[in-house]
Amino acid sequence: MAESSAVLATRSDAAEVGRARWLPWVLAFLVLLAALPPIFTVPPLDRDESRFAQASKQMLESGDYVVINFQDSPRNKKPAGIHWLQAASVGLFSAAEEAAIWAYRLPSLAGAIASVLVLLRLGRRLFGDQAGALAAFLLASCMALQLEALIAKTDAVLLLTIVTAQLALWEIWERSKRSGRESWASTDWRALFWVMLGLGVLVKGPLAPLVVGITIVTLCIVERRWRWLGRLSPLWGVPLFLALALPWFIVVTYLRDTGFVEEAASKDLFAKILGGEESHGMPPGFYLAAHLLFFWPGALFALPALLAAWRRRRLEPAVLFCLAWLGPSWMLFELVPTKLPHYVLPTYPALALLTAWAVGAAAPELGRRWVVWLQALLGFGALAIAAVCIVLPFLAEAGFLWQSVLSCLIALAGVGGALRLAWQGRRRRALLWGGLGSVLFFAWTAAALLPQMEKFFPSRMLVEEWHRLQPTGEPPLASSSFHEPSLVFLAGTKTLLGRPQQLAQYLAERPGAVVLVSDRAMQRFLLACFRRAELPFPLARLRVFNSSNGIWEEITYFAGTAR
Repeated sequence: MAESSAVLATRSDAAEVGRARWLPWVLAFLVLLAALPPIFTVPPLDRDESRFAQASKQMLESGDYVVINFQDSPRNKKPAGIHWLQAASVGLFSAAEEAAIWAYRLPSLAGAIASVLVLLRLGRRLFGDQAGALAAFLLASCMALQLEALIAKTDAVLLLTIVTAQLALWEIWERSKRSGRESWASTDWRALFWVMLGLGVLVKGPLAPLVVGITIVTLCIVERRWRWLGRLSPLWGVPLFLALALPWFIVVTYLRDTGFVEEAASKDLFAKILGGEESHGMPPGFYLAAHLLFFWPGALFALPALLAAWRRRRLEPAVLFCLAWLGPSWMLFELVPTKLPHYVLPTYPALALLTAWAVGAAAPELGRRWVVWLQALLGFGALAIAAVCIVLPFLAEAGFLWQSVLSCLIALAGVGGALRLAWQGRRRRALLWGGLGSVLFFAWTAAALLPQMEKFFPSRMLVEEWHRLQPTGEPPLASSSFHEPSLVFLAGTKTLLGRPQQLAQYLAERPGAVVLVSDRAMQRFLLACFRRAELPFPLARLRVFNSSNGIWEEITYFAGTAR
């Protein structure tokens, strides 16, 4: 009997080792399943993604990897870290002249996958293997991360620096609670902490030090214990951080005289803090409502999990650590007037950890009556998303699309099945079912449905028609009123985005040129041409939807009389 028990225990241990070995690959596959197909099928998005990609493209074209430019203007918004990664990706897998957006998106995909794997490690350290795996699954399957894994900008890579820094911080802080010399964290953890903060600054300025710093301050205030900060080794850690973060800022601001720091602070950072920049102002509570969609399926139990965590904050150090990471930073994001759903992404790993912990601990707060009503609200949200999937192709003037029916069915099955399991008390299975449905919905909708709605991606349509009319691509394309960055990325850096008068002059001076004129600028363009005694003639006309400003536009191609 004893021998039989030993054999069973050995088999159980082997199964656990097997699961531990395969789990990271499963989680990485989930992110790949959601984001990899759309990377190749979704055209460049306006406006942020195309601005980032175009600036990286110009680095490759010019060989200048210090100054960030969009056409002839300095782009003093974000540091150069993400542009270096995108340029390296394009150099390895594509070429600047190909304007292949998928190559610019690969760093975001890699950052998302690595963030999930680091969270898996952190979750195991905080709450054990099962809770760690569930937390990593929740992050991998939530729409916020799937979107950032797809889009060629900063946030997925920034998330990686923050999660890794928080992993190192946990190792340092947790060891500081013990007594004796052996409680010091290894030099590797301390070095990793400062390196990640430095890289975070290179990717998106002060946000990584801000989130991690707020976590540290909160832990010190709650515990009334400050001496442990010496365990971070700031005497050599801060110089290491500055050695990574400062050189580029010094070169670009003073040696190249672009005024990056001043302009980035005044026009980007302070503009978001003091007001709703670019019409993105929202009241406090926006992120609380948005998490129901962008943190699905974790939103099924996130709020009761927070209530359970608050009641256990002084009993479990891991819970306190996650609350210190999540709470103050979330409240700060809510207070800043400028709001977009991805701004709060750096706090989602902590929310995933607490949700997984509460589900694993069967916290009684998860069974409250108000939780059932909240989950019912999520069901109505799924009905709304399903309706949007059916209606959206008609709004895009694409007619009925069978792909939209499948998107609708996946949304209903994923949410409906998750709610049914949640109401039966099978919470872990509810999260797994909901997460799988989220991944399949995003992958199918983004890869198969959205590309069918061509008029929602006007730059691709406009550039394809321009190549048909002017196969050589010379002279460069010129456009009036329609000035979206994706047009520059696809048509080329030399694309002229001008006023109607400039386009009239361009036609007169560049024989064989083709210009795009929006109906909003048509009258002024024709008047400028008549004043020059030129009679441009139309070549083609397209109707497109400009998603950046939410209006339909009629775009006409004109050529000069010398064509």
